[in-house]
Amino acid sequence: MRVDLTILKKIFLYIISVLYLSDMSFYFLPDNIRSRLFLGILGALIFFTHYTHKFKISKPIYYNIVLLLALLFPFLITIIVNTIIDSWGFRAILNIFVFFAAFLVIFFFKKRFKSKDSSFNIDEIVKFVINIILINIFIAIVMFFHTPFKDFIFSIQGYSNNEALNYFSSFRLFGIGNFSLFPSGVFCSVGLILTTYFLKRKITFKWSIIYLIILISGIFFARTTLIGFFISIIFFFFPEKFSFIAVVKTFKKVLLLFLVLFVIFVLSGDFFKKIIIESSDNKMQKHALELFVKFFVSNKFETESTNDLKTMYVYPDDLKTWIIGDGRFSAEDGIHYYKGTDVGYLRILFFMGLIGISVFFFQKIYLFFSTIKLDKSISLDFKQLLFFLFILMIVLNFKGFVDLDVIIFLFFWAFILYGREKKHIIRRGASS
Repeated sequence: MRVDLTILKKIFLYIISVLYLSDMSFYFLPDNIRSRLFLGILGALIFFTHYTHKFKISKPIYYNIVLLLALLFPFLITIIVNTIIDSWGFRAILNIFVFFAAFLVIFFFKKRFKSKDSSFNIDEIVKFVINIILINIFIAIVMFFHTPFKDFIFSIQGYSNNEALNYFSSFRLFGIGNFSLFPSGVFCSVGLILTTYFLKRKITFKWSIIYLIILISGIFFARTTLIGFFISIIFFFFPEKFSFIAVVKTFKKVLLLFLVLFVIFVLSGDFFKKIIIESSDNKMQKHALELFVKFFVSNKFETESTNDLKTMYVYPDDLKTWIIGDGRFSAEDGIHYYKGTDVGYLRILFFMGLIGISVFFFQKIYLFFSTIKLDKSISLDFKQLLFFLFILMIVLNFKGFVDLDVIIFLFFWAFILYGREKKHIIRRGASS
């Protein structure tokens, strides 16, 4: 029997892509050592042996590596001053491996889907990322309805005896690795924005169904997905040509749409009361739709999560913490939040102060602009896509810690590997 290598290559590509996105842990290794680390090591080996032999790295790659490592600077300062070592600070080193793990994914993508430079379209990478998100959603759905499969995945990751995770996975979708709880809502929000990228051009049945699948399943993962929904709606109506008048028209359209949705929501009150509120065996629905259920019960748009979030806005009470932080990302037990806050900005602030926040977000901004500049022919709608992903990161960090480099790195390497190698990766002689 002849094996179709094309299919096997495609399966292999999606396996490493799912491991890249979900960052799976393993029961026989420490929690910090996950699948992205192994993919990053392999990616770095391939990159430095295959692409940089007798050549020097070009500026976009070099500066992104430097800025990723720059996070070690505020980390070392907070270690020295506070005499505390929080393992989260080594994130700078691990992010280098994430950077090369993304390279590995696109490297194999190019091997699997060979394309001439002139015919390369970044849309193929956008579709590819959406597919990875859909596969993760499918795996989570299977895990929810097939307990033996969930137990098997949990055992591989060392979650078998984790009472908290077993409890949460009983009434909400729970995927592999980071594709669970708050991070899964982040990934589904990204999926909504990526899908809107295609819907913005033309509303088709295919992309409408994909959008609904990500939205509905995303809410059953984490209600954070609703933030991605709101931002994707703004993205959909956002004008091609930026002007004050155009932006005003956009927000009028958005407000009108939300008004219509609110009216439909109010009219569906009987459904929520009879099917969800009055039912006793719908814990999953009650959790996913808690925001709406609470409205009909107390006339307030709130959830336990949003109420808890209000209590998490605590701030440093001394100048030293504001500047260099306390050196803690998590509490001393390594489980709970330091100072009781899960807000992304505050966790970084308490960890390494305003210096650390400045370095952290400067790296994000440089990655954003360096990706755009890699290809002069990059379309306006793709620039807007990156812009709204950046906005998503900014907004979500008011809820929890979010870093979307794992997505942007894929686009960065796509432009690099499909571009002219001597232009983007290597330059003979002096550094470019």
